[in-house]
Amino acid sequence: MAETDTIDRVTSRKVQVASLPPADSGRGFARLPDSLMDELGLSEGDVIEIVGKRTTAARAIRPYGEDEGIDIIRLDGLQRANAGVGSGDFVEVKKIKSKPATRVVFAPAQNNIRLQGSSEALKRSFLGRPLTQGDTVATAGQQRVNADVPDHIRQLLNAPAFALQVIVKGLGLPGFLGGMPSGVRWPSTRTVILQLQEQRWNS
Repeated sequence: MAETDTIDRVTSRKVQVASLPPADSGRGFARLPDSLMDELGLSEGDVIEIVGKRTTAARAIRPYGEDEGIDIIRLDGLQRANAGVGSGDFVEVKKIKSKPATRVVFAPAQNNIRLQGSSEALKRSFLGRPLTQGDTVATAGQQRVNADVPDHIRQLLNAPAFALQVIVKGLGLPGFLGGMPSGVRWPSTRTVILQLQEQRWNS
C-alpha cells in the first residue's frame, strides 16, 4: 500500500523485485517503472531508499523498453542482498534527501582479501553513488549507456572501477569520522576515503 503526505502525493510504495542483468550491475542504480517514477516525483538520478529486511539505497533510472508497463524494480545481486530480499520479493521504495559524505570507510568483504589500489581510485569508482553503512558493494561493473541518458548520469555510468567487493564500514560516524550521522550518503569530490585492510572493525 502506498503512503501519502498531507497533500496526497505518494511518498512511498511497495514494488516487486526483479534481477538486473549482469551487464548493468555494480553501479548503484535501480531500474524503476515510469509510473512509479511519476508517482514518487522522481527524476532520473534521484536517490531512493529501498526497504526490505534491511535498508539500502540507489539512484533511480528509467526501465528498459521491454519492461514498459511492468510494475517491478530491477536490482542487482548485491543490492538485493543489501536489502535482504530476493527476486520476487517486495520492497518499499521512497524518494529521500541525501547528503555528500564527509568520509567513507571501506573494508574488504572477505577476511582473506586485502584492499589494493588508491583511495582516489575508490573515490572515482563510487563518486555520487548512494551508500548506507553495512552495504556490500562492488568496485567493478559494466553498464550500457544509452544515447538519451542525461550527462550527469552518463558520467556516473562511465566511472572507472576495479574488481573488488568491499563493505561500507562508516559514513562519517560521530566521534570517529567527522560527526556526520549514519544514513544514506554519497562520496563527492571532497569526501575523504579511508581503507581498512581487514574486514573486522568495531566503531
